[in-house]
Amino acid sequence: MKQSFSFGNIVPLIPALHLDETIAFYVKELGFTKIFQDEDSGYTGLCRDDVELHLYKTEDQALSKQLAEWTVIRLQTSKIEKLYRILKDKDFLHPNANKIELKEYGLKEFSIVDPSGVLITFYENPRHFGNITAVDF
Repeated sequence: MKQSFSFGNIVPLIPALHLDETIAFYVKELGFTKIFQDEDSGYTGLCRDDVELHLYKTEDQALSKQLAEWTVIRLQTSKIEKLYRILKDKDFLHPNANKIELKEYGLKEFSIVDPSGVLITFYENPRHFGNITAVDF
């Protein structure tokens, strides 16, 4: 008998050097909402629109810093110009990707860096918007 199932969204697990500061960044600067937090480990879930992120803190700060600096998150958006106007004067724009660029592979994108060093690239596919709805923050 054939069984069917479906997958939901992918939820990235993001290292946080300073958990409270990182949570505040995602909430205050990017409009996420904290949906849960484990009191003992600090493991935290955040969401905004159809995106869910999980943050964790490690006891080994050197390892956490290394993990964060090698972590990349790509978030699709439907109005990249509007998002860029909101974030362009912030001090967390990535120094090498701090303006909207149309890449050779057809995506418009720019990047920021969270307090732990995680690279977040916002992108828009001008040919396809999927189920994205714009929300102001």
